[in-house]
Amino acid sequence: MEKRTLGSALLLILIGAAAVVGGLYYYNNYIEPQNDGPMERAGEKIDDALDK
Repeated sequence: MEKRTLGSALLLILIGAAAVVGGLYYYNNYIEPQNDGPMERAGEKIDDALDK
């Protein structure tokens, strides 16, 4: 019985870790992309200059 509980706990931890990694991947690639292109960076620099 104890071995089965330990296996279930490990499976739950693995599923949780996979969910966290999947969520971070989705956030970094679709919600707030980290690899902005040159036009995006230029627009941010212009916005920053206008804010000062």
